[in-house]
Amino acid sequence: MRRPITHDQRLKKLRGGRARDDAAYDRGRRAKCPALSSAARIRGSARWKAVRAEKRRRDPLCQMHEARGATVEASSVDHIKPLATHPELAFVMSNLMSLCEPCHAKKSAQERMAR
Repeated sequence: MRRPITHDQRLKKLRGGRARDDAAYDRGRRAKCPALSSAARIRGSARWKAVRAEKRRRDPLCQMHEARGATVEASSVDHIKPLATHPELAFVMSNLMSLCEPCHAKKSAQERMAR
């Protein structure tokens, strides 16, 4: 019986194709839009990583699920007002939400469609 491949094995397969294409697309978008480039720098900073860790410590559950009465562990921290348009709020706790991956993906998709 064959064992299913792990997430890491799946990523290794993708790195040669789609992941590489996605990374090139992101670099191109950041080159054309200074706000996206600035947002990427903020997300890579030590200060952001510390603020993100503090937010997840304070709010370990997905805030969208909590609002609906469900309990799901958060896996990411999202800016309520987008980082690209409101960089001054990058490190403000009241502008951050702890979210699970599905809620984060849904919120991000809605923001992209609104642009």
